[in-house]
Amino acid sequence: MIAFIALLLVLAWAAFSLLFAYNVARFPKRIWLRGLVGLIAFGILMPFPVIDEILAKPQFERLCRENAEIKIDRASAVGRTVYFEAQPHVELPGTWVQVTRRPMRYVDATTGELVLSYNVLEASGGVLVHLLGAPGKVPLLFRYTCMPKDPPAGAQAFKALGINYVEPPKNRRGEKK
Repeated sequence: MIAFIALLLVLAWAAFSLLFAYNVARFPKRIWLRGLVGLIAFGILMPFPVIDEILAKPQFERLCRENAEIKIDRASAVGRTVYFEAQPHVELPGTWVQVTRRPMRYVDATTGELVLSYNVLEASGGVLVHLLGAPGKVPLLFRYTCMPKDPPAGAQAFKALGINYVEPPKNRRGEKK
């Protein structure tokens, strides 16, 4: 149903853009200039509802490249026992769409020292996605999440690195840290 509504909205916007471009293009006296003005007006107006996502895509891809590293000192990590230490999500400032960084930190179970870390980035959709109330509110024009290639996930992945993974300890209320 959402796809049908989105298609109708795209068609309605295209019709509006064509009508607007046609009306703007009536003013020049020369026919070739009318065509040029109409094409330019249509070309500017048509992508306008998703302009924030168009501008956000290269910005998000740059942020993904900058955060594509898994930080680990393999020599000191081997043989250690770690658990996942939850961190607050951080909203990155100065982005065209909302981008959140989720720090993934694995700390030594006895010392609390950081052993392995990486970041997961998640982008929210632009203004149009939020106006439509689309499920998930993810971008229409680019992938909404990125993380380093092959991040460790689960006990088996840590075992392959020579690290023992345990569940996070519980606090006084019985909740995982």
